[in-house]
Amino acid sequence: MTGVVCTTNIKFILTKTEEVSLKKGRPVIDIDRCKGCGLCPTACPQKIIVLSEETNQQGSPYAVCIDEDKCTACTFCAVICPDCAIEIIKQEEVS
Repeated sequence: MTGVVCTTNIKFILTKTEEVSLKKGRPVIDIDRCKGCGLCPTACPQKIIVLSEETNQQGSPYAVCIDEDKCTACTFCAVICPDCAIEIIKQEEVS
């Protein structure tokens, strides 16, 4: 089987009472750099990135995150962005 599996927000059950939490994140989008190509919404497995109805200085709709709490820090959006307009700030999840 081929493909990429994002496991950054999965909790692995070690015993019935012990869990290990992995990282979460928060996307930071440079709206003036974004050209509204639409690649990041298609890459996001959580479907939390959408294109805004508003436009930036170039007249393009820009990417926005609609629910930062659901970000798994997989970085798919940042990797696919041809303009490097997205950065993922990783943070520890508190369980």
